[in-house]
Amino acid sequence: MEIQELISFTTIVQQGSFSKASKKLDYCQGSITIHIKNLERELGVQLFDRLGKKVTLTNHGKTFYQHGLKILDDISCAKEASNPSLELNGHLTIGTIDSLCSSIVPQLICKYHQYHPHVSVSITTDTIEGLLKMLKNNDIDFAYLVDKQLLDTDWLKIYQSKEEVTFVASCHHPICKIKQPTIQDILTYPIILTEKNASYRRLLEEKLHEDNLEIKPFIQSKNTDLLLELLKLDQYISFLPKYILENDLKNKTITQINLPDYQIDVYRQLLCHKDKWLSHEMKAFFQLIKEKDGILFHCGSGKDRTGLFAALLLKLFDCDEKTIYADYLYSNKSVEKDLMPRLVQSDFTDEIKEMLLYVCSVHEELLKSSFDEILKRYSSFDEYFEKEYAIDKEVKENLIKKYCHEK
Repeated sequence: MEIQELISFTTIVQQGSFSKASKKLDYCQGSITIHIKNLERELGVQLFDRLGKKVTLTNHGKTFYQHGLKILDDISCAKEASNPSLELNGHLTIGTIDSLCSSIVPQLICKYHQYHPHVSVSITTDTIEGLLKMLKNNDIDFAYLVDKQLLDTDWLKIYQSKEEVTFVASCHHPICKIKQPTIQDILTYPIILTEKNASYRRLLEEKLHEDNLEIKPFIQSKNTDLLLELLKLDQYISFLPKYILENDLKNKTITQINLPDYQIDVYRQLLCHKDKWLSHEMKAFFQLIKEKDGILFHCGSGKDRTGLFAALLLKLFDCDEKTIYADYLYSNKSVEKDLMPRLVQSDFTDEIKEMLLYVCSVHEELLKSSFDEILKRYSSFDEYFEKEYAIDKEVKENLIKKYCHEK
């Protein structure tokens, strides 16, 4: 079995036809056909059903496809392991929406180019429906979009971040003189919105429909930069995600209109097809997005594994003892707010209430005993981190540089 035969096979599946695969790989179609015949002969099974121009995987083909992807991934990892200094030099095809393309994507691409200057990148913008269609047809490597949570099993979700969408206007707009504006107040002014098929506009219209209201925008445009410039003319109101408005909100040229019932959450999501082979160029981009937004870890109470991990992380970052213990004990605030009222109203005996309260709370002496135990076995926390987690001085400095920021 030749590697190139596997590449031909997986490319046919991803492209949907022999002819598209031959164009993608820059082979003549006859070579592609020979590769598949060789595979079928060696495996002793038929991989494709060929009905006219339509090509579909047989059950054997579906099973072999998953193994083929894994083999190619393992080969790629082996090459990288044998030559870790090898620079990425492939190609990325990114699909995204206009609002991300004019706000977040440029910074990401610039950073990506700094890290991987030999990777070429193509960017295309489309509607959500258009991007998902391109994913399905393997026309793009991944889609970076904003919508409600997409849970289709065809997509592999690499990343997700909640984003707030809100009504906004210029700081000098007449609506700002109203202390507590209502949706009816907003609808009396000219509204400018994104195109009708934009995800957050669709969600706004659904919410308005629930309230028996309708919005008739004065201007519609997929160009969010244009909408922002129009807002600064002090005449219009728009409905936009806050990631677009970050600089204008900071500079106080645009203001958020506080309307709690109409602050809608959407999700910035990075998706690829579940059968897509993840190249190292793709993985590097995924990692960059995750680094940009940091790391969130949490649990229901934050007192045992999560609480201790957070304390150790602060210790690794050389935080002072007072800060570490204060952060650890902060979990008791949620106990007081959520658990205490329920315990008071419960039918438990006082003894059981006291026991439950202790078990569900955090205690300074328990964290101290954990730290003391570490120092019994190691001469310092630095030695502990190095021997248990392979975090030496250089790794520690890189982590601090990456995740810590001076006030």
